[in-house]
Amino acid sequence: MCPSKNSQRVYSTETGDLRKLKLPEGLSLSQEQPTPAQTKVQVVLDRKARRGKTVTLVKGVPHAQADELCKKLRVLCGAGGTVDGEQILIQGEHCDKITQYLRGAGYRL
Repeated sequence: MCPSKNSQRVYSTETGDLRKLKLPEGLSLSQEQPTPAQTKVQVVLDRKARRGKTVTLVKGVPHAQADELCKKLRVLCGAGGTVDGEQILIQGEHCDKITQYLRGAGYRL
């Protein structure tokens, strides 16, 4: 059975029940996603290994936010795109549109 996205580890053979474990202030067991203001991204134009086709890369986006952001950028640019690890590939030259959108959304460039 696959664990759900909301599941958390509650027991460890080393420390026992993690729910009873006292953590220092400011730390938690859940993995919090960084806000756009905490995320520094790069927008780069790329032609390498693409048979001369131009692609706009958005690097440094956390994987959890990448799918949703990719959908928004594809609609904004009217182009195809995909998520590859921690980078988003948008077909065509759309650096200006993407940079303006990301600044408006609160990302650091």
